[in-house]
Amino acid sequence: MSKFLIFFQIGTSSSGLTKRWAVHNTGREVLGYISWYAPWRRYWYTGLPSVGLDATCLREIADFCEHETLEHKNA
Repeated sequence: MSKFLIFFQIGTSSSGLTKRWAVHNTGREVLGYISWYAPWRRYWYTGLPSVGLDATCLREIADFCEHETLEHKNA
């Protein structure tokens, strides 16, 4: 559970093998998206233009990506 962010699963990749999420702030504004990046074999965050994030939010996104990457690789 995040203090400042909400992660909404918005479906899966076109192959159906990996999940996709929209990242919102607690005001429900979209900040960016998390999806699988095959060349790096991990989930990564793509922020929308002009979105500013502080260190706490960046850590929360990084922790979420790391957790989901481990879940995917262990599945």
